[in-house]
Amino acid sequence: HWSLMRQGQPGVPKLLDYLGELCASKPGFRIGIDPTVHASSFVRELVEAATKHGGIVADDLQENPVDVIWASRPPPPSSPFRVHPLQYAGLTVAEKLASVTSQMKKKGVRKNLYKYPRD
Repeated sequence: HWSLMRQGQPGVPKLLDYLGELCASKPGFRIGIDPTVHASSFVRELVEAATKHGGIVADDLQENPVDVIWASRPPPPSSPFRVHPLQYAGLTVAEKLASVTSQMKKKGVRKNLYKYPRD
């Protein structure tokens, strides 16, 4: 059973609140996640919210649970990056890179790694 809930919309609960409520309503409720696609801070917050309400977070999975059930998944794009039209991106690639470089200099960062995500 899937329900589309868009965060920030009226009547839509915050994700951690929603999952906490599920855990509270179903003792031992398990939430399976692939921790390699989520920020470690989110994983910590999720574990805290779930365990506070009797739930369990399985964050030691060997593969992403969505990958296991998504049989008709299209292949990943073959190009390393996709440039969106300016009307959607808001800035050109050069402008975005200049902004990132400027912020890196301000923060004393000398290197940045751009990685193609698994998904």
